[in-house]
Amino acid sequence: MQKKKNSVVDTKDPKGYFIVRPHYTREENDGFKLYLEYRVDGEKVTKYIPRKLWMNYGFQPGVSVQKAKELASQLNKERHDLRKEINSAKRFEELSRDERFFPQEMAQVFWNEYIGDNRGSDDHKKKLHSQFLTIQSIVKELKVYPDKYKSVERKFITLFIKNQYSVNYSKVLIKMVNLWGDWYSKQFQKRYEPIRLTSNFDKAAIAKAQSKKTGTDSVRGVRMESKPLTPELQKKNKDRFTEEENNWMYISIWLGLRPAEIDSLKDPATWQLEEVESIPVLCVYQSKLITLPEEKRWKKIPCFTEQQKAVLSIIEGGNFKKPIYQKMRQIYKGVITHYGGRKGFISLMRDLGQDYVDISAWLGHQSTETTYRHYTDKQEVRWTRQPSKAS
Repeated sequence: MQKKKNSVVDTKDPKGYFIVRPHYTREENDGFKLYLEYRVDGEKVTKYIPRKLWMNYGFQPGVSVQKAKELASQLNKERHDLRKEINSAKRFEELSRDERFFPQEMAQVFWNEYIGDNRGSDDHKKKLHSQFLTIQSIVKELKVYPDKYKSVERKFITLFIKNQYSVNYSKVLIKMVNLWGDWYSKQFQKRYEPIRLTSNFDKAAIAKAQSKKTGTDSVRGVRMESKPLTPELQKKNKDRFTEEENNWMYISIWLGLRPAEIDSLKDPATWQLEEVESIPVLCVYQSKLITLPEEKRWKKIPCFTEQQKAVLSIIEGGNFKKPIYQKMRQIYKGVITHYGGRKGFISLMRDLGQDYVDISAWLGHQSTETTYRHYTDKQEVRWTRQPSKAS
């Protein structure tokens, strides 16, 4: 009986995830076996990848199990991003077939003017693209032109509830709808009346619907706001991350930087050191603040603790790397993201006696209102203790 030949999926096909499983034999001392797991018609399929084909997928025979797992995590993220791009392109093609509400030529001009000139990062542009595709789906479902958006405002909100979007994402979509509606109306010299989401009743209804969403991305099926990553929690799980990953999280915890800002520290042009009263001050360029003049995009963080001074050595050495999102989700049970260190920064600094206004500036916020709304734990019990009066 002829032995069935082991078939492996096309190396250029981004479907599935690599799995590295420890395994030792006398013949093969690499210490692991390599698999590719994907789904066919909803059924999970696991393909074994023979050692002789490892190089085709980017795996080098002879590496340690830990190195192989790190490479698998990196490749899985790249495959995931590529799948999203492919799916997005297919979705755009499908939406473009019905040109009544989004004429393809006009949509492309709008896209070039609004997104092509946008100075945000590539990830930000991908988010904008996704939002633009989403509003196309919504508008085509409602079958309405921009001059009628206001009259069916309630139907937009009803769809947000039906699709279980978050309140913040609903606001983002409304902003995109209004950008398109205003631009489209100007092409025909018409006045556009924007739609709004101002009713607390509507916001509560949207939030309630989202809270019932199910799925696998987090505890409740949606990516919720990150919980704080504290120094104690990081130390507890230190052995489960690489040195580079631990260093990245250490920077996040003790400086409160945005994830993109930490990544940018690899480029010496994005940061510099000053000294004020013998205290080192880290100056970090905030590329996110595109509306401000160049000279006002720098924020200055005094490094007065021993931990912060240790962070400066890490930055100078360049030995830090952002952990894969899926890895953080698995280890921290889906409640802590790359923003975890930044989320805990306020409480950490306040415990050290620092002023709320200063902490807000170190976070790079233009007002303390932003700090309070997005980064202050409203459930935390705190008060300023007054010294007791002498009897």
